[in-house]
Amino acid sequence: MTSTSSLGVSKVSGRRAFLRFGGVGKSSLKRRIRFSPYTYARVAVMKSMLLGKQDYDRLDKMGYYEVLRFLQDSSYKKEIDDHEVLAHGIKVIEQALNANLMRTFRKLERISQGSLQDLIGLYLMRYDIANFKTVLRAKAAHIPASQVMPLLYDSLEYSSAFWETLLSRETFEQVVTSLPMFRYLRISSLELFDVENTLDHYYAQKMIDFASSLRGEGKLIMTFIEQELETLNIKMLLRFVEEGNYDVTPYLVAPSHFIHTLSKIRSKSGFVAALHKHKRTVLTGEEIDYDVRLEIDLERSLLRKESLLMHKHLLSANYILGFMFAKEIEVRNLKIIVKGKKLCVAAKYVDELVVSN
Repeated sequence: MTSTSSLGVSKVSGRRAFLRFGGVGKSSLKRRIRFSPYTYARVAVMKSMLLGKQDYDRLDKMGYYEVLRFLQDSSYKKEIDDHEVLAHGIKVIEQALNANLMRTFRKLERISQGSLQDLIGLYLMRYDIANFKTVLRAKAAHIPASQVMPLLYDSLEYSSAFWETLLSRETFEQVVTSLPMFRYLRISSLELFDVENTLDHYYAQKMIDFASSLRGEGKLIMTFIEQELETLNIKMLLRFVEEGNYDVTPYLVAPSHFIHTLSKIRSKSGFVAALHKHKRTVLTGEEIDYDVRLEIDLERSLLRKESLLMHKHLLSANYILGFMFAKEIEVRNLKIIVKGKKLCVAAKYVDELVVSN
């Protein structure tokens, strides 16, 4: 078994390492998130720079190169220039947008303190999890490391040398056993799907444990987490809904009673109808193309819920989490728009995939 200490996990501070790998179990002392007026003001400025409906309407009328120039004149300018997007185009646009996303989030983490900084650090752990999945998939598919490195998110915790070393492992199993959190994972098999699902469980439990350790705002943050997990679980169920007697329950992450109820439905139309009945989607299950539209509608519904939390609780951690989620959605939208323009996809199809309030 490979020692993870040899991978160069040099950027993880002692406190963050404890939160990520040691945990904040129920016996931990309750703590409070202190939200400073300075942090609120900075986040408010960043929130004002998010694209609004008028911006999306403008983008809708632009051509491919006009969209790139629009981005170059916006808060994405640094990354558009750094990645020479106007010269290299669609080959590097995702890298540029991801770089902007992570620069924004690193700034948030830097201007925060104490438990709020810990919360942001744990939230950003999802991007390390995404990187681990990318590395695992690349190793399973025998994709060269040189093609994988540009696809990874810039990490708050791990250096480029760490990812290069992880990618240099010869086998899929060696990559799995080299994961920093490997000894805390309950991996049932070395199948890619099982390992990825275990990482999802690990991350979700870390967020839940952290929210449980907080006074005051813990319940609000737990609501945010539960809303995300419900959407994640619904997507998981959607993949297996017509698989007969296949038991998907072990793969669900902290499922609610509602999710357990959905897991018993064995038709997609019935599944969508149940979501509609419980006001999780505007779709009824009678549409011809509900397969494509459902995930988009779920994302749109989640964005509305997170926005509501953000506007109800301005001077709270949920304001920051709501902004982070909205920024993620914006980057996702821009990737869709740029690719759609480049590939000459009809505007009405692109519009259906874009999620906005």
